[in-house]
Amino acid sequence: MEELSTNDTLELKKATIINAAMEVFAKNGYAKGSISDIAAKAEIGKATLYYYFDSKEAVFMEAVKLAYRQFFEVIEKQVASLEGFEARFRALVRLPIRYIYDHVPILVEARNSFPEAYVAELEALQEYGRQRMRNNLHRLFQEGMAENKVDDRFSFEALSNVVHDWMMMSELNWDIQEKQMIMQKLEREQDVLIDLVLYGILKRG
Repeated sequence: MEELSTNDTLELKKATIINAAMEVFAKNGYAKGSISDIAAKAEIGKATLYYYFDSKEAVFMEAVKLAYRQFFEVIEKQVASLEGFEARFRALVRLPIRYIYDHVPILVEARNSFPEAYVAELEALQEYGRQRMRNNLHRLFQEGMAENKVDDRFSFEALSNVVHDWMMMSELNWDIQEKQMIMQKLEREQDVLIDLVLYGILKRG
């Protein structure tokens, strides 16, 4: 068996810590998720954890980056596996709602207690996520045009704005009861929104 290099071993240990942090923060939230909890989950000592990360904020940021990468890998793979513009569009718009509901409360909680430097990094990461979503939507829109499914009188900017506003509704900082109510409403009504958007952009006749 080929032995791991020192660099590979370090990266593997770092990945173990990040995955442990994701589990701890998902279960306990940001404020209650401690370095001790993360170290215990990763089955290492706190001193070892601090060798790789100098603070809880640093671990959290790496966990968020990994969560973003995993989310887009999953959604892009699932969308690519579907046949036809309409099915791919439905998946691309529907899948993020539950993800946002599950993860945004932790991001909001962290942002409210982060040092300013980390807040800027977190906001930049969220903006990256929105832009990547927009790029996926734009690529799908172009595929729909190439398949002669999308009415060429329809503006991509209009479509992008509708989807963006829909996603942003789920990022608002409501209290937990309001958020649960709004998210349930969003999930119930998202198919209606998708139907309305598709009616506006698909060629008919």
